[in-house]
Amino acid sequence: MSGRPGKLTLLQPKWLLLHLVTLAVCGGMIWLGYWQWRAAVRRNDDLRNYAYALQWWAFVGFTVLMWFRIVHDHLRPDRHANRSQDVSAQDVSAHGGGAREADAGKVSAQNGGARDAGAPDGVTPDGRARQAGAQQQAANRYRGYTPPPPPDPELETDPERRRLNAYLARLSAADREAAE
Repeated sequence: MSGRPGKLTLLQPKWLLLHLVTLAVCGGMIWLGYWQWRAAVRRNDDLRNYAYALQWWAFVGFTVLMWFRIVHDHLRPDRHANRSQDVSAQDVSAHGGGAREADAGKVSAQNGGARDAGAPDGVTPDGRARQAGAQQQAANRYRGYTPPPPPDPELETDPERRRLNAYLARLSAADREAAE
Protein backbone atom coordinates (compact mmCIF):
# COMPACT_ATOMS: atom_id res chain seq x y z
CA MET A 1 0.00 0.00 0.00
CA SER A 2 1.41 3.39 -0.97
CA GLY A 3 -0.01 5.36 1.96
CA ARG A 4 -1.37 7.88 -0.54
CA PRO A 5 -5.04 8.80 -0.20
CA GLY A 6 -7.21 8.30 -3.24
CA LYS A 7 -9.21 11.04 -4.86
CA LEU A 8 -12.34 9.37 -3.50
CA THR A 9 -11.41 10.62 -0.02
CA LEU A 10 -12.40 14.07 -1.32
CA LEU A 11 -16.00 12.82 -1.32
CA GLN A 12 -16.10 12.31 2.44
CA PRO A 13 -18.51 14.57 4.35
CA LYS A 14 -15.84 16.95 5.70
CA TRP A 15 -14.41 17.42 2.20
CA LEU A 16 -17.87 17.85 0.66
CA LEU A 17 -18.54 20.56 3.22
CA LEU A 18 -15.30 22.31 2.21
CA HIS A 19 -16.25 22.08 -1.47
CA LEU A 20 -19.75 23.43 -0.83
CA VAL A 21 -18.52 26.30 1.33
CA THR A 22 -15.91 27.17 -1.30
CA LEU A 23 -18.57 27.19 -4.03
CA ALA A 24 -20.95 29.28 -1.92
CA VAL A 25 -18.26 31.81 -1.01
CA CYS A 26 -17.11 32.06 -4.63
CA GLY A 27 -20.69 32.47 -5.84
CA GLY A 28 -21.29 35.22 -3.30
CA MET A 29 -18.13 37.08 -4.27
CA ILE A 30 -18.93 36.79 -7.98
CA TRP A 31 -22.37 38.26 -7.28
CA LEU A 32 -20.82 41.08 -5.20
CA GLY A 33 -18.41 41.86 -8.04
CA TYR A 34 -21.26 41.96 -10.51
CA TRP A 35 -23.24 44.21 -8.14
CA GLN A 36 -20.28 46.60 -7.85
CA TRP A 37 -19.92 46.65 -11.64
CA ARG A 38 -23.59 47.58 -12.05
CA ALA A 39 -23.19 50.28 -9.39
CA ALA A 40 -20.27 51.71 -11.35
CA VAL A 41 -22.36 51.86 -14.51
CA ARG A 42 -25.29 53.49 -12.65
CA ARG A 43 -22.98 56.15 -11.22
CA ASN A 44 -21.62 57.22 -14.59
CA ASP A 45 -18.56 54.97 -14.69
CA ASP A 46 -17.33 55.51 -11.13
CA LEU A 47 -13.78 54.19 -11.07
CA ARG A 48 -13.93 53.20 -7.39
CA ASN A 49 -16.83 50.78 -7.99
CA TYR A 50 -15.01 49.22 -10.95
CA ALA A 51 -11.99 48.67 -8.68
CA TYR A 52 -14.21 47.06 -6.04
CA ALA A 53 -15.73 44.75 -8.66
CA LEU A 54 -12.28 43.64 -9.81
CA GLN A 55 -11.24 43.22 -6.18
CA TRP A 56 -14.15 40.84 -5.48
CA TRP A 57 -13.25 38.79 -8.53
CA ALA A 58 -9.61 38.68 -7.39
CA PHE A 59 -10.87 37.30 -4.06
CA VAL A 60 -12.61 34.54 -6.03
CA GLY A 61 -9.31 33.67 -7.68
CA PHE A 62 -7.55 33.60 -4.32
CA THR A 63 -10.27 31.38 -2.83
CA VAL A 64 -10.00 28.92 -5.71
CA LEU A 65 -6.20 28.94 -5.39
CA MET A 66 -6.37 28.17 -1.66
CA TRP A 67 -8.95 25.41 -2.23
CA PHE A 68 -6.64 23.89 -4.84
CA ARG A 69 -3.66 24.07 -2.46
CA ILE A 70 -5.60 22.36 0.36
CA VAL A 71 -6.74 19.54 -1.93
CA HIS A 72 -3.29 19.21 -3.51
CA ASP A 73 -1.57 19.05 -0.11
CA HIS A 74 -4.00 16.38 1.04
CA LEU A 75 -3.29 14.24 -2.01
CA ARG A 76 0.48 14.77 -1.91
CA PRO A 77 2.17 11.36 -1.51
CA ASP A 78 5.21 12.47 0.54
CA ARG A 79 2.94 13.91 3.28
CA HIS A 80 1.51 10.46 4.00
CA ALA A 81 4.82 8.65 3.51
CA ASN A 82 6.43 10.82 6.21
CA ARG A 83 3.52 10.14 8.56
CA SER A 84 3.83 6.36 8.13
CA GLN A 85 7.60 6.57 8.72
CA ASP A 86 7.03 8.66 11.87
CA VAL A 87 4.51 6.16 13.21
CA SER A 88 6.92 3.27 12.61
CA ALA A 89 9.75 5.20 14.29
CA GLN A 90 7.53 5.88 17.31
CA ASP A 91 6.60 2.21 17.50
CA VAL A 92 10.27 1.24 17.51
CA SER A 93 11.14 3.74 20.24
CA ALA A 94 8.11 2.78 22.33
CA HIS A 95 8.61 -0.97 22.06
CA GLY A 96 12.30 -1.36 21.37
CA GLY A 97 13.70 1.08 23.88
CA GLY A 98 16.98 1.21 22.00
CA ALA A 99 16.26 4.29 19.93
CA ARG A 100 17.65 6.66 22.54
CA GLU A 101 20.93 4.77 22.77
CA ALA A 102 21.18 4.69 18.97
CA ASP A 103 20.60 8.46 18.83
CA ALA A 104 23.22 9.00 21.50
CA GLY A 105 25.68 6.89 19.52
CA LYS A 106 24.99 8.93 16.38
CA VAL A 107 25.45 12.18 18.25
CA SER A 108 28.66 10.95 19.84
CA ALA A 109 29.97 9.90 16.43
CA GLN A 110 29.03 13.29 14.98
CA ASN A 111 31.03 14.99 17.70
CA GLY A 112 34.09 12.99 16.77
CA GLY A 113 33.90 10.86 19.87
CA ALA A 114 34.36 13.86 22.19
CA ARG A 115 33.25 13.15 25.71
CA ASP A 116 32.14 15.43 28.49
CA ALA A 117 33.40 14.40 31.89
CA GLY A 118 30.29 15.82 33.58
CA ALA A 119 27.82 14.03 31.31
CA PRO A 120 26.73 10.63 32.65
CA ASP A 121 26.22 9.12 29.21
CA GLY A 122 29.40 10.58 27.72
CA VAL A 123 27.64 12.96 25.33
CA THR A 124 28.85 16.56 25.07
CA PRO A 125 26.45 19.42 25.94
CA ASP A 126 26.17 20.24 22.24
CA GLY A 127 25.38 16.60 21.56
CA ARG A 128 22.70 16.59 24.25
CA ALA A 129 21.03 19.60 22.64
CA ARG A 130 21.09 17.88 19.25
CA GLN A 131 19.77 14.66 20.78
CA ALA A 132 16.94 16.51 22.53
CA GLY A 133 16.10 18.32 19.30
CA ALA A 134 16.03 15.06 17.36
CA GLN A 135 13.78 13.41 19.95
CA GLN A 136 11.48 16.43 20.00
CA GLN A 137 11.28 16.41 16.21
CA ALA A 138 10.44 12.70 16.19
CA ALA A 139 7.73 13.23 18.80
CA ASN A 140 6.21 16.20 17.00
CA ARG A 141 3.08 15.04 15.17
CA TYR A 142 2.63 18.19 13.10
CA ARG A 143 5.43 18.41 10.54
CA GLY A 144 4.74 21.95 9.38
CA TYR A 145 6.57 23.40 12.38
CA THR A 146 9.56 22.05 14.22
CA PRO A 147 10.37 24.03 17.36
CA PRO A 148 13.99 24.87 18.05
CA PRO A 149 15.84 22.71 20.56
CA PRO A 150 15.73 23.98 24.14
CA PRO A 151 18.78 26.01 25.18
CA ASP A 152 21.36 24.35 27.37
CA PRO A 153 21.28 26.03 30.82
CA GLU A 154 24.99 25.35 31.31
CA LEU A 155 25.83 27.56 28.32
CA GLU A 156 23.81 30.54 29.61
CA THR A 157 26.04 33.58 30.11
CA ASP A 158 23.52 36.10 31.47
CA PRO A 159 23.58 35.84 35.29
CA GLU A 160 20.09 37.32 35.68
CA ARG A 161 18.62 34.81 33.26
CA ARG A 162 20.53 31.98 34.95
CA ARG A 163 19.09 33.07 38.32
CA LEU A 164 15.56 33.23 36.91
CA ASN A 165 15.88 29.80 35.28
CA ALA A 166 17.12 28.31 38.56
CA TYR A 167 14.16 29.88 40.38
CA LEU A 168 11.71 28.49 37.81
CA ALA A 169 13.33 25.05 38.05
CA ARG A 170 12.85 25.12 41.85
CA LEU A 171 9.19 26.09 41.42
CA SER A 172 8.66 23.32 38.89
CA ALA A 173 10.29 20.76 41.20
CA ALA A 174 8.11 21.94 44.09
CA ASP A 175 4.98 21.58 41.92
CA ARG A 176 5.96 18.07 40.91
CA GLU A 177 6.58 17.10 44.54
CA ALA A 178 3.23 18.57 45.60
CA ALA A 179 1.45 16.66 42.83
CA GLU A 180 2.96 13.35 43.94
